[in-house]
Amino acid sequence: MDLIRCPRCRKALPSVANFCPQCGMSVREVKASPPPKPAKPVPPALSAPSRAPALALLVVIIGIVFLVVTWSSLRSSTRQIRMPARPLAMPSARFMGITSPAQRVAYVCTGRPSRSTTDMFLAEVRQSIGRLDDSQAFNVCFAATSDGMLEQGSLLQANAANKARAFNMSGHLGIAGAQPDVLGMQRVFSQRPDVIFLVADSDLSPSNEEFIAACRAQRQGIRINTIAVRTRENQSDAGRRRFEDGLRRIAVESGGQYKTMQGH
Repeated sequence: MDLIRCPRCRKALPSVANFCPQCGMSVREVKASPPPKPAKPVPPALSAPSRAPALALLVVIIGIVFLVVTWSSLRSSTRQIRMPARPLAMPSARFMGITSPAQRVAYVCTGRPSRSTTDMFLAEVRQSIGRLDDSQAFNVCFAATSDGMLEQGSLLQANAANKARAFNMSGHLGIAGAQPDVLGMQRVFSQRPDVIFLVADSDLSPSNEEFIAACRAQRQGIRINTIAVRTRENQSDAGRRRFEDGLRRIAVESGGQYKTMQGH
């Protein structure tokens, strides 16, 4: 037989009883109401040790995301600030106080220069060629003489052997076979130097104007630096201003430099 309990005194009673014999409490309501449903079990909260692996995994994921984002940002910044490679600088040549960037250099003395001008020209040429490196090329020319060019065919590499040839070049070179300066300059232009150093102590032949016109027609981007040498022979010459003005115009028109030097 099933038992029930009195709701007042908690005495065990048979399920067919209507009243509690101990306290007189009616138990009809207890029998009429359905037994309470058992409560659903509540899962226990995660303890600290069981949460630790999940938290560790979350931290690892966040760290990986942070590293990926940072690395991508750094790569982008590096691409933006990367500077283009600088081109190699062109070597330069220095002659009689004028410096010009040049890979290929021609040294030219025009007209029938005085002995002192010739000696000064050759001394300056030796110093200038001595400073060239073997990536550069050069030639030396007395424009008014048919055999007055150190090398007829092309510019010479500035190595030790060719420098020695220039160092041994003497002032008597090209005395025979006089010709207008213009013809000598045509041979110089045909060798396509980057820079010409042009020295003169008298009028250019056949005339200043013809010489200037020939330079203008043939230079094609070649820079011409001109040096007017003032000597005793030309100091009182009324034509000195004329040939100096011609040299100045050649330099200005070609983007070169002009200067005067005192000779002997």
